[in-house]
Amino acid sequence: MLPFISITLFLIFALLLTGCNKHESKSTQTTSATFSTNEAKVDFIQRYVTFRREYTKLEFNIDYLDNSTGLVPGPSDWDIRIIATVPEHSLSAWHIDLTSTPDIDTSWMSSVPNTLTEPSSFTWYADDSKIIGIDVDNSRVAYRNHSR
Repeated sequence: MLPFISITLFLIFALLLTGCNKHESKSTQTTSATFSTNEAKVDFIQRYVTFRREYTKLEFNIDYLDNSTGLVPGPSDWDIRIIATVPEHSLSAWHIDLTSTPDIDTSWMSSVPNTLTEPSSFTWYADDSKIIGIDVDNSRVAYRNHSR
């Protein structure tokens, strides 16, 4: 009788533990071309970035694999690419604490829809996972944050 009770309690505990993870997955492979308004683009991207910014024009390509929703959660993987026109006064907030870097691979910019961008017009900043380009003359930002 004791093994039956132990197995029953284990199954109840396992079901309760599984039911505790009701987190909706954030996994996505989405570009800004999916959305018809800038407001909809901003609402969507705020699910994937921790900062809040103003955007005059926003384009992006997000590849996000949410590994926190399984029975055994793990770290998520992401590659967030943004090219945006922003208010001029907000440009400096994008590259705080990043080091100026002249040698940057900018091939990722072509994956962001609706952008005809010349990488040489940007001043580049970077750390281990972020690349930020600032185009002061056109008030544009190129942003990439990736975990891979």
